[in-house]
Amino acid sequence: MEYAVGEFVEFIDNSNQRERRFGRIEAIVSLLLPQDSDHPQDALKMSRLLRHNELGIYCSRDRSRRGHKELWMIEEDYQIIPPNHIVGRVLVWLKDVSRPEFYDFQISEILYRDAATNRIQIRPVNLRHRHPSEYVVAPNLSPVGNMKVFKFMIDIYNDDFGTFRNVYHSLGGIYIQIGNMPFNLRKQLKNHFIVGFIPFGGHFDDVMRPLLQELHQLEKGVAMDMDNETVWVIASIGLVTADMPQGNDLCDVKKQGALYGCRNCLVPKDRLTDNTFDRIRGARFHHVTNEHFVQLQTLIDQGVTKAEINNFARRYGLRSKQGVLSSLSRDRHLQTPQDAYHAIAGKVQRFLNITFDLLNDNGKKAFVKYWRCFEKPSIWHRLPNPVTHLKSFMFSDALQLAMIMPFILKRFLAPSNIASADLATLCDRLSSSSNQRRSNKHVINDIISCWVIVADVAAHCFKLKMSQGDLNHLQEALMEEHGILIKVWYKMLYCQ
Repeated sequence: MEYAVGEFVEFIDNSNQRERRFGRIEAIVSLLLPQDSDHPQDALKMSRLLRHNELGIYCSRDRSRRGHKELWMIEEDYQIIPPNHIVGRVLVWLKDVSRPEFYDFQISEILYRDAATNRIQIRPVNLRHRHPSEYVVAPNLSPVGNMKVFKFMIDIYNDDFGTFRNVYHSLGGIYIQIGNMPFNLRKQLKNHFIVGFIPFGGHFDDVMRPLLQELHQLEKGVAMDMDNETVWVIASIGLVTADMPQGNDLCDVKKQGALYGCRNCLVPKDRLTDNTFDRIRGARFHHVTNEHFVQLQTLIDQGVTKAEINNFARRYGLRSKQGVLSSLSRDRHLQTPQDAYHAIAGKVQRFLNITFDLLNDNGKKAFVKYWRCFEKPSIWHRLPNPVTHLKSFMFSDALQLAMIMPFILKRFLAPSNIASADLATLCDRLSSSSNQRRSNKHVINDIISCWVIVADVAAHCFKLKMSQGDLNHLQEALMEEHGILIKVWYKMLYCQ
């Protein structure tokens, strides 16, 4: 029997071979076994479905009464199982979609872990990111049964850059990559394909619109000649990567300065630094955004005033019109992630600025002295003076400097190197946040510790391979960095 990704099945539990449980096939993955490391085996990534007696504190009388016909999704503890552990197919109705004629179980709630409290919470099933099998356009079958089939994932990049040295006239570039190309090939410059440039005053939609028809055809499947052989090619959008303003435009969300200006969640502007906001329950969901755009179009068709249209768009943080990419098969919120490179490197540049502004003249001279003497890796290119030429630093330059900042500061930084007014301000802020008086020496240690955390986060964000331990460490480091930046540096970073 054949099973498809996205189907619900009964399978044998990894932890107890005698136990059978229900779950969903989330993906097909390759598994390297120790005894056969040269030949990866196909395996299935399974999410679990819980019965009412596994709900813990959420096992109420009402849920127990519904338990004979209802299961609960849980978004953690995924299992990797071999295909022969599948027992059979199960028909499950997710209650945020149309009711099927026949089903064995229904699901109306999801259990998840809140990152802020590290506690299990529960939310309605309509507040979920739907599986790709629920919204991706099904491709056509190849016209010939034995024709080879090639599937490609197309990644789109959009970024603006200045065309002149001293006068900034932004020119936008649109590039594509083959997302499932091996990394050692994907990173090569020759495998970045230019779609076109967006002239000053132009729009992304105008440049991409002529390509939409071809992208729609590729989603369905196209016959192509390859090495004297006709093959069937299927391609669809993988990721759309852009910096903050362009990224919001590409997923139909208002700019970051709006009341709801995050393209991944509905956090209000006044809670952007609130670490207790539930980013999972309060996330933006593709199908919910689509419903809002249907409601918006209904208002437009009814001929309501422009003010009413703007109020509706402002209420949900949406643009008044969808972009051209909305017609493609993709989840606009999951597949338009935040650009980690711009976010991390931009933060480092701001932190470098504020650190150098803290130093007095003697402190800047001491920094340059120890920076020049510091032994750097031989593969690094030579950097200009960070104190006088920081504005000319590329992101890669700022990240390199961040790696050695803790060591340089540790060697020379003393209270006499910091402007007296700024040192007093930092002492007061640290004292108020810790409820005890902080000395000048404590301030110096806190500045160095903050740079240690910033460098650690940057190093882990850009690792080529990450284990589960690396991910857990990165999450803890980000939380620690968030806390110290908010308590100590927030006003200096954003209120200048």
